Amino acid sequence: MEKFNAAAKSLVRRAAGLGNALAAGLFNRLDQRGAAEQRIVRLNNLYAALSQANQAILRMDGREALCREVCAIAVKYGHFRLAWIGLIEADSREVRVVAVSGPASGYAGDLHISCDADNPAGCGPTGTAIREERIYLCNDFFADPATLPWRENAEEYGLRASASCPLKLEGRVVGALTLYAGETGYFDREVANLLADLSRDISLGLDFLARDDRRRQAEEALLERNHFIRQIIDTDPNCIFVKDAAGRFLLVNQAMAALHGFAPRDMIGLDGASLFPSREEAEVHLQADREVIATRRPFVFIAHHILGGRERWLMVTKVPMEQPDGSVNVLGIAVDISESKQAEEKLGAAYKQLEKQATHLEVVREEEQKRIARELHDEMGAVLAALHINVSLLAAKLPADMPQLKADADYLAKLVADG
Repeated sequence: MEKFNAAAKSLVRRAAGLGNALAAGLFNRLDQRGAAEQRIVRLNNLYAALSQANQAILRMDGREALCREVCAIAVKYGHFRLAWIGLIEADSREVRVVAVSGPASGYAGDLHISCDADNPAGCGPTGTAIREERIYLCNDFFADPATLPWRENAEEYGLRASASCPLKLEGRVVGALTLYAGETGYFDREVANLLADLSRDISLGLDFLARDDRRRQAEEALLERNHFIRQIIDTDPNCIFVKDAAGRFLLVNQAMAALHGFAPRDMIGLDGASLFPSREEAEVHLQADREVIATRRPFVFIAHHILGGRERWLMVTKVPMEQPDGSVNVLGIAVDISESKQAEEKLGAAYKQLEKQATHLEVVREEEQKRIARELHDEMGAVLAALHINVSLLAAKLPADMPQLKADADYLAKLVADG
């Protein structure tokens, strides 16, 4: 009986041991299964965060707005306790927090991080990730020597693991995204791979925003330059315009529009030939356009029109403007010379009147000379006749014994008679 009891007890002990082993194995398998399920959940969460971040990259229109949105997505979909993005200050080499999200956001408020190796604040996870341009995983925040300066705060906010991912702008590291979990061992290889994808996507987003900023700045500069040029040409009293090869206006200034009775914007796209009442008047300008386009050389001519009920004389200069596609636009400058033309015509008329007056004066002068000559001839004739008579009478009265004096008197009488 005693042997039986001993055997029974032994059997019970073996059965109990076997049960414990089976139970332990079952619990181990359950733990593994739970860890695997938890890992799948983490990965799914990160995939969701990555998808949402990519959508944010497409719709955000500013660098810091993108950073804030990515941090919010990381916390909402990745279930991190904290996500923040810091960008390097060029002068100080300090990392400035530009976006933060999560229940432990207060932790980021007291951060002082550098990216220089000779600065203790630059030797932590974020500074190392930036400096070495790689993801820095810290799966036990309180066992990693690099985290010593920040452990006290991390303990307060329940942070147990972190991952710092460098962010690049056009190939150059400009900051980092740092994520925190509330448990150790959170960041395995697959999670790290997804974070690498996330940091690359954010970097591409930063590249896109930088290009977009440059494009916007270039557009603004172009608009400002165009506005400046527009102000210059609109203050010019001469008519300035640009036409394409088909003769349509691409640009006109205020003077040009006013000459034809339009607002400048209303002339854009108009056919230049439509501004003139007759085909003959338009043909002068069309022929000049064809000449400029064909020869690629300037062309100058004077055009006469009736515009706005007034006679206009225009001195027009047209210059070719070759375009990148090989076409040629025509830049034109028309100077209104109507006043000078009218002054020229008035001056011509004055010259003609003066010429006429001069001719008339010449005729009057000649007539007066003739009249004076006639009067002088008549008066001198009478004087000479009287003188001849008196000299003749004097010669007749001379005595015969004065022959020389009588001869002189006769000679003088003859001389007066011949005159």
